[in-house]
Amino acid sequence: MSDIIAFDKEAKKKILAGIAVLARCIKITLGANPRNIVIRRKDGTVISTNDGTVVAEMVHVEDPFEQIGIDIVRKGGGGEPFTIVLTEAIARIGMNYIFGGRDPIEIKKGLDRSLPLLLEALDNIAVPHQTEDGPLSFEGGYASPYFMTNPETMSCELEEPSIFITDKNLQSVYDVAPILENQNNLLIIAENIGEEALATLVVNRLNGGLKLAAIKTTKIKEIALLLRTELHSFGKAKRAIIGGESTTIIGAGSNSTIDYIKIFPNLDLEILTNAMLELSPFLPRPLLLIKKALINAISTAGSLLTIETMITKSKKKPPK
Repeated sequence: MSDIIAFDKEAKKKILAGIAVLARCIKITLGANPRNIVIRRKDGTVISTNDGTVVAEMVHVEDPFEQIGIDIVRKGGGGEPFTIVLTEAIARIGMNYIFGGRDPIEIKKGLDRSLPLLLEALDNIAVPHQTEDGPLSFEGGYASPYFMTNPETMSCELEEPSIFITDKNLQSVYDVAPILENQNNLLIIAENIGEEALATLVVNRLNGGLKLAAIKTTKIKEIALLLRTELHSFGKAKRAIIGGESTTIIGAGSNSTIDYIKIFPNLDLEILTNAMLELSPFLPRPLLLIKKALINAISTAGSLLTIETMITKSKKKPPK
């Protein structure tokens, strides 16, 4: 048997092709409604399973270099399905930048530096438990009790609100007027709301008949990240419950693509957050599992991103 070698871009493309197959097989076993995969074992027996760990062990491809990528990701993730899928997402997004001219070593270093920031963001926004509707809870209640809609619970409840998140200071009527335009069911999340701006919002709530609430919080960027809403634009949610000290948002999401370069001026954190966003249909997951998956995925993806050469044995015999 002779050696066959793949270099640089060819090697990376082979890796991506292999781990894409692995991730695609595993993704359908995740989420609230996992689907089954039929597997025929070497001994001829056939099983049907939605256990991602079992599926991961059974995935093999013909191309030896693609199989190398599969083996690396499978081992690095310890066979844990969510880790494997996250690794593939990070590696794919990272390699897109490499193919565009970025230095693989610098991207790996950047991912290592960015990981603690994302872990901290998860800690800040984590909730004790989540239902299938995916509620997100965070500290920060209504900026004025005049926003209350339910006196018994002392809360403001909004059905299918638009959500406007901004890190800009809202000080005057001119700052909030454009936000209120053409809105009749609105939640504003801002870092700072001045007295004049707040008074304008209250007047629109009481006299204008607008269903409205405003929240002041310092966790703007983290909330935008987990609500999948771009800063300074409108997102949507199924429901929002705003109390005096905390807020719960259910079924949040946006049809727009988040510009993480604006939110986090750091390309490598952008890679991580976009990977997490891409996997959001498979959440919620316990916080410890997500953090462990991120740590293992960064380590494994970093190894894949910096591979320049692969050597393996050919199945064909060399010519005499």
